Amino acid sequence: MSKLFRRCCKNCMKRMIVIAVAALLLTGCAEGGDTARELRKDMRMCAVVHTVGDKEYTAELERTESAGWSVTLTEPESVRGLKIDYLADGTCTVELEGHRDVYKRGELPESGPFDLLTAAADMCIEGKGVSGRSSGNDTEYKGRLRGTAFTVKSSGGIISEISFDGGPSAELTDCPAVALTGSGSSEPQV
Repeated sequence: MSKLFRRCCKNCMKRMIVIAVAALLLTGCAEGGDTARELRKDMRMCAVVHTVGDKEYTAELERTESAGWSVTLTEPESVRGLKIDYLADGTCTVELEGHRDVYKRGELPESGPFDLLTAAADMCIEGKGVSGRSSGNDTEYKGRLRGTAFTVKSSGGIISEISFDGGPSAELTDCPAVALTGSGSSEPQV
């Protein structure tokens, strides 16, 4: 009887170990885990940006992985047509009514709302310095940029919100080419 008892216990132990390992593996696959959904690397968005002091701007943002960000302000009227390009090589161009200046991105004020928003979006797109948590199609990223915490929300791989604690925030929507140019061309209008 003792041999039968030992053999039975060995089989029970093996089953319990298999069940425990399977349970651990399955919990890592549950939806809502720590894995963030990948964001699109090239995108076109329309944004409503709120800054400190209750100023509101609307802008059209375009990102291409090879070039960087292009931001064209559309409202208020006093800044309509102002174009800011945050280029992948670390330079920034600012253009308005045919006048163009080129800067190194580090020479610009660190608290500029569009610099902060595009830099936070890049961190999430590249998966650097952020943590992300997905639930279904939605992902929320959290990170810190220049000492300030930020949150980025996305749905279906497209950024929908960016907000900085005590700083600027933006509501974003996917923006077709027609909205950028009024003509359906893929080039942003200046």
